[in-house]
Amino acid sequence: MHNRTFNLHILIRIAVLVAIAIVLKVGLSFTVATYRFTFYDIPLMIIGMMFGPLAGAIGGFTTDWINILMPNLATGFNLFTVSSMLWGIIPGLFLFKRNYSALKLILVVTITSLLTFGLNSLQLYVWMQAGMFAMLPVRLVTLLIKLPIQVVLIDILYHRVLIHDLKLLRNNL
Repeated sequence: MHNRTFNLHILIRIAVLVAIAIVLKVGLSFTVATYRFTFYDIPLMIIGMMFGPLAGAIGGFTTDWINILMPNLATGFNLFTVSSMLWGIIPGLFLFKRNYSALKLILVVTITSLLTFGLNSLQLYVWMQAGMFAMLPVRLVTLLIKLPIQVVLIDILYHRVLIHDLKLLRNNL
């Protein structure tokens, strides 16, 4: 019975973080046809950090799947879905059950941002061919603006919330 309760607590935490990611992606974002400014990736990275790369992948997939169901510019499964999954997978691979440091976080966020930027650019190229290059400078500036904000927000959340939650979870094992 204790193990079932523990699993339920983990499932609820993941569901809440996915819900936050969906709200950030669908409701609290600036979106046009080939451009989106949002911080939906932060809850996905937290899922990976707290519960591992598999949970991060499932969280990213679920977030993108629900986004596709919403009446917005989202389409079927493609490289954007893989990109959403990477936001949970990579932090899960490098920060789950590992010693945390700000330098590791900076590296993980930078690597993930560059990989997802590349995948998203490739998907936009498939759809728009050369027309995709018109938005490339704006997307690069967005990447550079978001990177330090993501690192600072996750670091603050880690030290003020996640570290305590992780201790509680580990004590319940």
